[in-house]
Amino acid sequence: MVNLIQWNARGLRHKTLAKDSFLKADIVAIQETFLTPSVNFALPNKILYRTDRHNSPSGGLLIGINKTFSSHLVNLQLPPSEVEVQAVRIVIDSKSILIINVYSPHGHFESSFLENLYASLSPPFLIVGDFNIHHPILGSLRTSRSANVVLDWISTHNMCILNTSDPTYFKQGCHPSLLDLSICSPDLLYEIKWTVYNDTFDSDHCPVEISFNYGNTKGASVRRRIHWGKFGTSLNSILDRENDIHSVQSFEKLCNQEKHNNTLIQDMFSKKFPPWWSSECSYLLGQKRKFLRLAKQSRFNPYWNRAKHIAAKLRKLIIHLKRSYWDTLCDNAGSSKTSFRIIRSLRSRDIPQQNAHRLILLEGSNLTSPLGQANAFGSMFGSSPISEGIPLDFSGTATPMDSEFSIRELLQSLPKKLNGSPGSDGITGRMLRCLTLVNLKKILGLVNKIWLSGNIPPSWKHSVIIPILKPGKNASELKSYRPISLTSVLCKTTERMICRRLTDFFLKENIFHPHHFGFLPFRSCESLQMMFFNTLLKARSNKEYIIAASLDISSAYDSVWPDGVVYKALQIGLSGHTARWIHQFLTNRTLQVRWSGKLSASFTSNRGVPQGCCISPYLFTIYLHDVFEIIPPGVTCLIYADDIFIICSDPSLQNVKTKLQITIQKIQIWCQNWKLKLDPTKSTVVNFSNKRQTPNFQISVDNVYIPWSNNMKVLGIFFSANLSFNCHFNYVAKKALKRLGYLRALGGSNWGANTVHLLRLVNACIRSICEFGAHVTSYAGSTSWRKLEVVHHNCLRFAAGLPRWTPIPVMFAETGEIRLRDRSLALSISFLLRHFALGDNFSPIKKSNLCTLDGLRPSFKERFSGGTNWLNFLKDANVRIENFIPFVYPVELQKENTISIHTNDLPFQQSQIPYPTLCKLFDEYVNKEWNSSILIATDASKGEEGVSLAALNITYNRTLTLKLHPMNSVFTAEGCAILIAIERFIQEADKSYILCSDSLSVLKSLESLHRKSPTISLQIGSAIIRAITRSAAIKLVWVPAHVGITINEQADEAARAARISDVNIYPCISTEDLRKVIFRVKADQGRIQWESTKYFPSFSHLPKTTKTPLLPRRKEILLTRLRTRSLPTKAILFKVGLESSPLCRQCGIVDSNDHLLLSCTVFEQLRNNLRASLGIGALHYNWICTISTFNRRACSAVLHFLQSTNLF
Repeated sequence: MVNLIQWNARGLRHKTLAKDSFLKADIVAIQETFLTPSVNFALPNKILYRTDRHNSPSGGLLIGINKTFSSHLVNLQLPPSEVEVQAVRIVIDSKSILIINVYSPHGHFESSFLENLYASLSPPFLIVGDFNIHHPILGSLRTSRSANVVLDWISTHNMCILNTSDPTYFKQGCHPSLLDLSICSPDLLYEIKWTVYNDTFDSDHCPVEISFNYGNTKGASVRRRIHWGKFGTSLNSILDRENDIHSVQSFEKLCNQEKHNNTLIQDMFSKKFPPWWSSECSYLLGQKRKFLRLAKQSRFNPYWNRAKHIAAKLRKLIIHLKRSYWDTLCDNAGSSKTSFRIIRSLRSRDIPQQNAHRLILLEGSNLTSPLGQANAFGSMFGSSPISEGIPLDFSGTATPMDSEFSIRELLQSLPKKLNGSPGSDGITGRMLRCLTLVNLKKILGLVNKIWLSGNIPPSWKHSVIIPILKPGKNASELKSYRPISLTSVLCKTTERMICRRLTDFFLKENIFHPHHFGFLPFRSCESLQMMFFNTLLKARSNKEYIIAASLDISSAYDSVWPDGVVYKALQIGLSGHTARWIHQFLTNRTLQVRWSGKLSASFTSNRGVPQGCCISPYLFTIYLHDVFEIIPPGVTCLIYADDIFIICSDPSLQNVKTKLQITIQKIQIWCQNWKLKLDPTKSTVVNFSNKRQTPNFQISVDNVYIPWSNNMKVLGIFFSANLSFNCHFNYVAKKALKRLGYLRALGGSNWGANTVHLLRLVNACIRSICEFGAHVTSYAGSTSWRKLEVVHHNCLRFAAGLPRWTPIPVMFAETGEIRLRDRSLALSISFLLRHFALGDNFSPIKKSNLCTLDGLRPSFKERFSGGTNWLNFLKDANVRIENFIPFVYPVELQKENTISIHTNDLPFQQSQIPYPTLCKLFDEYVNKEWNSSILIATDASKGEEGVSLAALNITYNRTLTLKLHPMNSVFTAEGCAILIAIERFIQEADKSYILCSDSLSVLKSLESLHRKSPTISLQIGSAIIRAITRSAAIKLVWVPAHVGITINEQADEAARAARISDVNIYPCISTEDLRKVIFRVKADQGRIQWESTKYFPSFSHLPKTTKTPLLPRRKEILLTRLRTRSLPTKAILFKVGLESSPLCRQCGIVDSNDHLLLSCTVFEQLRNNLRASLGIGALHYNWICTISTFNRRACSAVLHFLQSTNLF
């Protein structure tokens, strides 16, 4: 069924609701579009053919065709006439039909014109449009001049009119009539259904929908939506009746059955309205259609005015909702998901999506069948197994890793992404999230049964592979695709629990080499980049030859030897039970390939680790961990996943050559032994030496030379041979400018997002890629950074609407941003602070002593100022490295029965209870439950005098007060107070201790400690574990603050008093707080630099202003340029060469912004009106800028003055 909509729109650009209705039509034919050639207009999934008027804003035709149909414009040879005609031929399944769109402004038709039109037609055809003719046959009360001519023309050529008696034209004061005609050739008559919409969509014509069967067109697309509330209720009720879940297969069957029972099948276009639509819009739309229907029944009645009033109210509401929706979207644009979705939408607006490649080459022949292509992919991905085996010994003593999983581990491992793609079993993450805690425990029992027995269900070992084309690869070659596996969500949940245990094992046993990065805590790509850069830097400082090689392993994940992985897992100390489970998981796997809507046959795979499984990166890391055993002394090897980087340095070039070749040969032999293969064509060698003598030798792999290059890409950063990063900056600048081009679509002069939202989008989409690798690129010189800073300046000018002649300091003051290089230095310092807090045990950067650039020559420290900048920051902040609160591995306080944390389960912890009652409840609870325990209270205080803490032993009447470094936050101070109280006051083994604190955030963080918890929380957790050995029990209790509870008030008073008294200083500082302070310091430095510039006296109002929200883009730009004195007056245009004189023609003095606003005689009357609107006698430029920002009425008056000058 093909759907066509014809409509006289009376202006198409702002008909939002009508455009939503067009989405479900295959063909749209619009008259009176009011579009001009300079206006961009698009409809999703439609190819548009437009005929615009060049000399008039009225008129215009448009035909939109579904992109799945083949179509082309037909050139009709017609005599000159005021009638607009447009023809498009459409081919649907080898059948063609001609669509003719007609609009006659006055209904005047000549017989010769109509005969020429018919002579140009060939059946089948469909003529639609606004003919503007009146005739009693068409429901009118009169006959227009050309009506009989048109009707005779239709009758003479045996054409068919599809219209019924339903009128299509409605206007207040006029009789409803049928001006929009639909005419077809006789062969289409019995295939067509013709209906009129019951809404004009703010036009005076109703749209007409024409449906006809033509070709083998598909029916309406449908989507299936699960009613998750009913699904969860039904599934839980069935599981509640069962004592246990017997097998994975029964659970899968039950989930799929309930999914089928609770699935709603809907038309894809049943959602008629956009995402910002509200129930109020639906109500107003219904009222509008109701009164419009009543108005159609009579020529004169009060319903017309009522319908117009409701339509105007609906339009205003739509404008408000669209703006609010856009504001919310921009507020969330800081997340990478939202920002990249915006970029992707803007990109697809200009670059249409291409259909999937339909041609695959296999052994020189072309595969065109989707099923044949899917089977070809499956045959390739299901590679031949390795016949050689390794004797594996799975015997051994059980370890804590082999124990059953707890419910806490399951809850932590449940999928966070609810709508992720399911595996072959059809179970999604949301299905598991729908289960109650009781039923989740039943799922846990099933998982533990599988874990302890080692019998993995077949559905857990089955993968549905989606081939993803690698960037820049030939789409017709099988090897150009990366196999991404969709596996069972329940299996992935089990994998996450195993991965958590593996991570704990790796960190506690310190399994991996410090130079092994990736998929491990504190071993990020930034760490490898910093290690790589500092290794080069120290070798250059020692005046050595340095040559680095990056090696690529061909199809690394797909070539892993399962027996080899298990063998190495046993070698590093994993228990036999865990190793056996991994072996069962990797062997005898099955896969199917989904390609172009087809599912291939099933293939068996006994090689590789499935890409898409949670445990695969960990297994690959284990597989490569022993590479470092073959690396010769004096050679640095860095590994991240399957990327291997070799750095050789030596005073002798010959020694460097020998070391490098030997190292690569050893790695090649290692790869051959473990069934991997190096790809020399994807590897590179770079000479990073600062020497005149250049190497003239070649490095080979399998007798194939590795190419030399001037740049090496290290996990996203291009390292130039001279360490200038010029190549990286050029690449990032080009990428950033491309994104800026996409974002310009959101900042047009007539309509666009406001400055605050554009700045947020620029920072999320563009500034983020400029700052990537700042921990390394910040060491580059200011000349290299200037390339990115120019791009950043262009982005800020675009967001604020400022012209190029705006001074850069003024631009930064207006936007409130700081220089890109200053931000990069702050990010670099933050990176180093984080690694220093980790200490030698967890940070390879700190362990190798590369953060301080020790051993570098002074000239190198000056050139690469990133290291000295961070040391200078510590010096200025009066912070010593040894006072950092160190990172400790998180402990699980919940496992200890004698440790408890109470935040909301005690009677006095309810916030709705009045204060006096809370105090009484607290005293009663202490006397009743804790009368034999030792009571401790802590608190902290922060003010202008500094930061202090107090710990009170209420039972023994002891008080301890200390000061902290002023950069510590209140959170850190509260945590330090608890930490000191635990260390100093908990000493008696037979006593129970009650530690009261009013810091709910600190106690909440202690409830679930993890590796990303604040270091002070980790220290408290470790101190509690130590203290429980010298006490009977420890309870941490939250006490409401400032409600009159005696012990809390005493602790608060002691902490406040310590802030202004001379007490000892506790030597600790949180690196998390320091990292927050860095950006504040950089902003303060930028403000000081701004106040010292020559522009500050004239623009002193800029830092104090805030942007006026919800102004049209053009008006906001006008106010911004007024504040920044960048309105294009003659004086400014003269500076940039666009005017011959800077003088005002009327006054004879310099035509500046101040002259225009304050003294030009041409606008004296407008200036008097502005004074009257503002209620003042004398005008001052800075005052006007400030008041127009804060006061909406003053803003309107100033805008009216500027627009009335007719200059802008």
